[in-house]
Amino acid sequence: QACGSLAIRMAVIVGHRNCEDDCLCEEMSDEALPASPRKNGIHPLHTSMIWCTKAELKVHVLCIAVLWAIVTAVAASNGVFNSIGHTRQYLGHLLPSFIALLLGITNLCTHKWTSDQNCLFEAVVLCLLGAVWLLAIIGVKIFNSDYNDTPFLTYMLSMKFEGMHSSAFFFVGLCGVIMLVSRRKEPYRRLKHWAWIYVGFIIFLLIYAHDQPNDLGLYMHWNFCFWVVLGGIIRGFLGEKGHKEFGMCYFMAAAMLFGGQDGLTISLTEGDHHGSHHGSDQGSHHASHSKHSAMGYVIAWNASAMTVILVYMSLF
Repeated sequence: QACGSLAIRMAVIVGHRNCEDDCLCEEMSDEALPASPRKNGIHPLHTSMIWCTKAELKVHVLCIAVLWAIVTAVAASNGVFNSIGHTRQYLGHLLPSFIALLLGITNLCTHKWTSDQNCLFEAVVLCLLGAVWLLAIIGVKIFNSDYNDTPFLTYMLSMKFEGMHSSAFFFVGLCGVIMLVSRRKEPYRRLKHWAWIYVGFIIFLLIYAHDQPNDLGLYMHWNFCFWVVLGGIIRGFLGEKGHKEFGMCYFMAAAMLFGGQDGLTISLTEGDHHGSHHGSDQGSHHASHSKHSAMGYVIAWNASAMTVILVYMSLF
């Protein structure tokens, strides 16, 4: 009887502890899940490694292809591809805007990934973006005869050449590394979200130092900067609770960046030279009209991007 009583007591104690553990697991957020039982980076309570189903992926690819076709048609209709410089601008804006769009979509439409999986994807994307952009800058140095006489380090580090872009994207790559390292270290887990504030800060400095040919380019780039900084602040302070809002901000940023390329802004503002060939009164009126037209273009791009977001929300 004594042994039976002891066995019953032990069973009650073990059952009580198991119940407490189960309750604890239910209350734990993605960030609080212990690292040890994970397999291939996935906690057993969250076994889905698939961001979306095959059917959803087809819809995403179709939507992105349609968006790319539309913006490319807009660029072509405005003569962007008639100039080598403007074509380079198109390509230079296409890659980072596509990355921003990808980050926006994955955060806006993610339902199956945990916060940890999402941050892993984002970290890899930032690392690849930094590396690919640096390689692209090196490629321009190698294949562009204009830089044959320029020493490599001078070209890469001097602000007169590509120092601003190479430094900025090297920093972006480092933010990706910070996210990779901090996501598994308990005291530093918040840094994987705060890294987006650092990204917003470096984009702010990049836009501030980047000259634009007209008001339209200036407004579009600062609008892009606004959405990136706002998204970084949201993620930095809300963490995994701010994925949807962060996704919307980066979706908007992608549209603003692509619409701000020189080929589009110059072709759309041809003749708006702030009254250089007009009298003072006429010139002042012309400059004011130019600013109003530029602001209308910015509002139109914002409205178009928000319309696309509404379509995505209805599809997913």
